[in-house]
Amino acid sequence: MSKASGRRFTARTQLLLWPLLALIAPVLARAADSSERSAVAFPPTRAALLEFLLAQANDLERPAIALAPVIADVLAVLRNCVGCKVARMSGSGATCFALYASAGAAQKAAKALRGKFPNWWIRATVL
Repeated sequence: MSKASGRRFTARTQLLLWPLLALIAPVLARAADSSERSAVAFPPTRAALLEFLLAQANDLERPAIALAPVIADVLAVLRNCVGCKVARMSGSGATCFALYASAGAAQKAAKALRGKFPNWWIRATVL
């Protein structure tokens, strides 16, 4: 467990999915919104953290999808998995992640997705 703002959070279970596609970060960075963002306080509860994450976006997601439309497919697949709390593209892509409330839920989703997408790299893990 980690401490944040005086409250304890349990480890977050996640599912990582990479469609075996490499993207070049500098190309994406040129296409991304370069506006500066201000610092935000860490949400005090799990529910507030999920709400915060749902309201955020990865600035590189849109240009990454323009270069590799499969990323939109990956995100749709993750968001439609039972138990997915939030799904996003990680960094400059093409790896995407989904957060789950339990290891069992993430493992169940990983197993189902491996059957449907055997050529994608899929791992359930703890964050």
